[in-house]
Amino acid sequence: MKAKMFDTIDAYRDEMIALSDDIYDHPELALKEYHAADVLIRCLEDKGCRVERGVGGLETAFRTQIKNLEGGPTIGLLAEYDALPSGPTIGLLAEYDALPGVHHACGHHMQGPVMIAAFMALADCLPKDKPWTIVLYGTPGEEGGGGKVIMIENGCFKELDVALMMHGGDMTTYDPTMSANVSYKVTFTSGEAEDIWNSPAFDAQLITMHALEFMREHMPGNARIHYALSPVEQAQSVSANYMLRCLNDAYLDAMIARFNKALEGAALITGARCGIVPSHRLCAVFPNEPLAELFYKNAEEAGAERIAPARGTMGSTDFGNVMSIIPGFCARVAFAPKGTGAHSLEWANAGKSLAAHNCVMTSAKLIAGMAYELITEAGLVEKVHEDFIKQREKANQT
Repeated sequence: MKAKMFDTIDAYRDEMIALSDDIYDHPELALKEYHAADVLIRCLEDKGCRVERGVGGLETAFRTQIKNLEGGPTIGLLAEYDALPSGPTIGLLAEYDALPGVHHACGHHMQGPVMIAAFMALADCLPKDKPWTIVLYGTPGEEGGGGKVIMIENGCFKELDVALMMHGGDMTTYDPTMSANVSYKVTFTSGEAEDIWNSPAFDAQLITMHALEFMREHMPGNARIHYALSPVEQAQSVSANYMLRCLNDAYLDAMIARFNKALEGAALITGARCGIVPSHRLCAVFPNEPLAELFYKNAEEAGAERIAPARGTMGSTDFGNVMSIIPGFCARVAFAPKGTGAHSLEWANAGKSLAAHNCVMTSAKLIAGMAYELITEAGLVEKVHEDFIKQREKANQT
């Protein structure tokens, strides 16, 4: 049956490549992906799907689903989440935002076509004699917008048993761990000052930065603090950007508490007032061994190139927030030149290459294969959930 499913995906090749190239040619920043969302939704609607637009409080987010009930699958039926049938519910998540300056240097233009091809192939090839549900979510604003964080706050993803994603890469691999992350814009203000060197507001930022340098001496090796002073336009108001990150969500709480004390101390010492604007907090990613095994098995079957062991600790993602509430997995599939990194010009330049086009098709087969086995292999979803609970508890031990 997988061979039939892969053939179904191959039949979508020209359409999905054209869709990927179209999104690449119209790069849009986080939460402003109007063109990308529209072409993805129209593609689904042309295939008979009913698509819910603007889900999760985001204008460019969307949702559709396939439900297999008695009498066969119904595509795009918009039922209440708590009315889903028994049986596994697998989510396919797609991003489509670009980056400032380097456009689709993260490869997000490929994700929507990948998930649509997998979605339609699963509709055709999954068994009709048992209940199951496949949900496709369009998830905007990963690059700094915290899109999935907002969608979770508005009730999305709670119906899923497992969430699957893909991302381009220079190798076919995955990230077993990624850091929890929160950023702050901190502005100290004070009375009139002759110049920046005599400004209590500037002194307060310097005191904060010195305090964080001492804090670094007592942090674990997987914790990081970054900061940068913003250009100073007036001596009585001085801003800086701070980022705290750690592999452990619980330890990040401790970092935040100590950071806040540093701000309070700087304000007390200088008499400056402190204003804080936080970013969306991103949760840490922790591994799931059954999903990792399933990934490597299906990567081989899908014909993925440059299959490699798991990567080391990498950056942060709002998919971590999804993975903190339900099991999830993001497959990284090779398309960019080996040794190049995300957000680089090399990745952007490879976005419409033959390698990128092949990545779309390979990824669709890989994701469809993983979803197929999660639905058809008895007990696999339960194994995934058991490991999810164990790894989440382990990851949050301070």
